[in-house]
Amino acid sequence: MGIRKPHIRKTDIILLSVQLSVFVILILAPATIKSLLMKDTQIDKNILGMSYFTFVPIFVLYVANFYFFIPKWYHKGKKLLFYICNIAIILFANSWMKEISNMNVPEYMMPGFMTFVLMTIALQVLTIFTAFGIRWILRANALEMELREQRQKNAEAEVAWLKNQLNPHFLFNTLNNISGLTAVDTEKAQDAIARLSDLLRYALYDSQKHLVTTDMEVEFMLNYIELMKLRCSSLTTVTTHFDVAKKTLMPPLLFISLIENAFKHGVSNTKDSFVDICLVTDGEDMTFTCRNSMFPKGGDDHSGSGIGLENTRRRLALLFADRHKWEQKADSGEFQIKIQINGYSVSKL
Repeated sequence: MGIRKPHIRKTDIILLSVQLSVFVILILAPATIKSLLMKDTQIDKNILGMSYFTFVPIFVLYVANFYFFIPKWYHKGKKLLFYICNIAIILFANSWMKEISNMNVPEYMMPGFMTFVLMTIALQVLTIFTAFGIRWILRANALEMELREQRQKNAEAEVAWLKNQLNPHFLFNTLNNISGLTAVDTEKAQDAIARLSDLLRYALYDSQKHLVTTDMEVEFMLNYIELMKLRCSSLTTVTTHFDVAKKTLMPPLLFISLIENAFKHGVSNTKDSFVDICLVTDGEDMTFTCRNSMFPKGGDDHSGSGIGLENTRRRLALLFADRHKWEQKADSGEFQIKIQINGYSVSKL
């Protein structure tokens, strides 16, 4: 196995370049300019030398802590190594001051010299804390971005799961109805098989896309409704109205659970019943309305537990947040759901 080379990101190079530029502009440049303007060349050299000896170690401390000591040692629990290395760098960086103090420094200059030494050490310690602060901000932002991406992935996974929650009994019921049709009306049976084939192809393949065209979704709903009508008696009236802009995009299978729910709980084989489905678009707005007669199920029938409605609610909340409105009411033997979506197309998702 080869040695894994460290991965250097472009952002790291840019960040280091910016930090170095700031360091040169704010710290080294003033001292250099001041030394160039002074007439005394000896004082000029002393000031420039002290500036470099003072501030270059500060930059080394900053870079070492920002890129290595803090992320590699401190954040990974190797705090003793972190402290030892920082103390060693500070002692080594300030060793030149000891040489100066051993020289014949006039007594009146000693207080100022000691103040300079203490300020230099304080500045070096402050540099470490500055590296800590900037690293913490960047780390917090990275964690926030990672959390946001994870939430997005979770939301997309949940949307995909909700999208595929079609009732598995639908396929078996439809096949049974087609089987019965073959004995009495082969033409209708063939038409039903073709519709079922188109429906399954859409559900298995096209609906896996994030967005589909509105006319494809309408065709799927019409096929679904026609197959559901095979289960209805002559006492049931089914009406549809679709007026949508073609070739615009929308999430697939968005309202199918509501249509399924309407046939499941709004159709009777012994009483007059109805299902009315309407989908219209107006610019960037979409309105879906589903009305049906209402026949409460028995206590042992849990098919009306509201899972389909709740799944649709959750999916709308994930996809459109506060850009949709849900209205639901049940009275006088009629159940109605109206959904309005503002900005349903791809440009708003």
